Amino acid sequence: MFGLALYSLWNTISLHKNYKNGDYEAGQELIEDLLWNIRLTLATFGLSSLLKYFAKKLALKKLTEIFGENVAKNITKNAEAYDVYRAIKKIRKLGVSDDVIKEFAERMGKDSLDWLENMKKIFNFTDDELRKLVKLGDDLYNYSDDFLEAFKNSNYQDEIIEAVSKYKDDAVDAITNYGDDAAKAISKYDKTAIDLINNNGKDAVKIMNDAPDYYGDLIKKYGVNGNYHYRNLSEYEALAMDPAHNFQIDAKSMIERQIGLELEVRGDITGPIVRDPNPAGAEFIDAFGTKWDIKGWYSQYAPKSYSLEKAMDDIRESISKGENVIVDSSKMFQEHIDEVRKAVEMAGLSHKVVWWP
Repeated sequence: MFGLALYSLWNTISLHKNYKNGDYEAGQELIEDLLWNIRLTLATFGLSSLLKYFAKKLALKKLTEIFGENVAKNITKNAEAYDVYRAIKKIRKLGVSDDVIKEFAERMGKDSLDWLENMKKIFNFTDDELRKLVKLGDDLYNYSDDFLEAFKNSNYQDEIIEAVSKYKDDAVDAITNYGDDAAKAISKYDKTAIDLINNNGKDAVKIMNDAPDYYGDLIKKYGVNGNYHYRNLSEYEALAMDPAHNFQIDAKSMIERQIGLELEVRGDITGPIVRDPNPAGAEFIDAFGTKWDIKGWYSQYAPKSYSLEKAMDDIRESISKGENVIVDSSKMFQEHIDEVRKAVEMAGLSHKVVWWP
């Protein structure tokens, strides 16, 4: 008992010295030690229960000063105020600010204090990161350390919080498995990215992150119903290189590329398609080796640029060369589209012809 008293005296002197030198935490610990010593002394006279009462009142007062009355009452509803204050003190020592602790306490109650302490130790989250995470509310308790690590290392933290808030476990699974690659895709394609990633894995991630804008527009348009194939940038460019014009890219060949890609995504043509290298050939060759020639007519300039007879002659000519036909109807009046469709069907050629758009 004498030894304990000497140690307590030495510790008190040290803490007091540190406090005088500006160490606020040392002052707080000095008060706590003093309370403990008083409690020990009073216990010998059977007065420890009285001290508990005053300690609770003192701790609750301190919590109220820090967080306000409502939060203080909420987090001490099923816990001793002094225990809560000690837990908060530990979190403070780890570098978490009072306003962050308050936000967790307001949203998630006392249980959030244990989570804060543990996760701060494991991941050393910054206050800014914790402010983002608290938006997930009680669901945060259910998310794995792997997800939290992916969040910590991400350059897309805001997008992750938004996605998880909206799409819950589906977003968590995608981000946990593919980290920032998934987060980047989600930032571009939202729910479509989550569904594609969870259905198709890393291939979907790579396709979305490397896709040029015109292919990205098709991903947004067709979502999980589309058929997508990975290409690098040079392969995308090659689809617009017209061999009939020395493999140059122009406005017409870029439209042809968009037509071919959309029909591939829709499943009307089996991909991946490539450009036909023959200057006198078709536009594309599909995965089965079938060639596809694009034909289109301008209704506005009929009958010179469009007539039913001319349209059917063009279609038959391509088919006679062993090519299938893509009809670009974007410059045709609806009445002309209808009559060509009917004529193709009557000629028994529907299985050789697809339509765009």
